[in-house]
Amino acid sequence: MSTKMRKLLQLRGDLPKRFTHTQLKHATVVQLGDAFSAGLSVWRLVRSDNPKQLKTLAIGLYEELE
Repeated sequence: MSTKMRKLLQLRGDLPKRFTHTQLKHATVVQLGDAFSAGLSVWRLVRSDNPKQLKTLAIGLYEELE
């Protein structure tokens, strides 16, 4: 989302102008958990000695980022 779009949504009231401490803490914990889970799954694939699964995961991540 662009900065301009975010500001328009905030002016319209669809997005809050500020987030509470609780909202920020929750979002941070969720993102850290997701990052840890992703790292753990990649580590398990590398340890499993199955390169086909690792290639499939890498392709899936690349497509998700586009």
